[in-house]
Amino acid sequence: RISKFVSEKDKGIYDAMNKGIALSSGRFILFMNAGDVFSGFLALESVARNLAEQPELPDVVFGGATLQFRNGSSWYREPRKIEEYVWHGVPANHQATYYSAGRLKAHLYDTNFRICGDYWMAASLFKQGVSATYLQTSVVDFEVNGVSYHHPVRLLLECNVIQRDVLGLGRATRARSAMKRAIAMAVGAALSQKVTYWVCGRLLTGKTRCWNRPSETSAAEHSR
Repeated sequence: RISKFVSEKDKGIYDAMNKGIALSSGRFILFMNAGDVFSGFLALESVARNLAEQPELPDVVFGGATLQFRNGSSWYREPRKIEEYVWHGVPANHQATYYSAGRLKAHLYDTNFRICGDYWMAASLFKQGVSATYLQTSVVDFEVNGVSYHHPVRLLLECNVIQRDVLGLGRATRARSAMKRAIAMAVGAALSQKVTYWVCGRLLTGKTRCWNRPSETSAAEHSR
């Protein structure tokens, strides 16, 4: 049920998300983008069960996501441990990330980041020592064709700034992350254009599981 609906001008994605945070009244906040849907009717119930199993409510829940490509294939991206992965990127898609409302209300998104505000948020909260729990199942079907794929240079630059200024990473580590990210973006773009093999999904998502591989006929057509 939609209890509040606002349609007005904003200063970008994260300005709009900050407005949503200000309007929210629940204990946890999730942001869903156009084209993204919950992974079935029980997605929210699985998150609620995960929270109920915790001795204390965490600051954030990182869930799994199903990446949907234009060629009809999909890949499961599991959540990563924030302390092991934040050096490179977000531990989970932000559509699969449930933040404590209290944390977000006290620490709004930095609107200077037009694309990587979600990474800035994860990195900033990591430095604050947030508590996290992980849900090893897909809670969102994510459409791989968002704003970051249309602005790859800005994406790389913003990630570099976050890694340098928030995480304090050295130049070599930032360069390694940029190379890994560039490869992942190239693979994602290629999959969206129906020109690569299923093995490329591993480069894009790390440890993956293929749910819907392209048919042999389709693969043969793409190899011509």
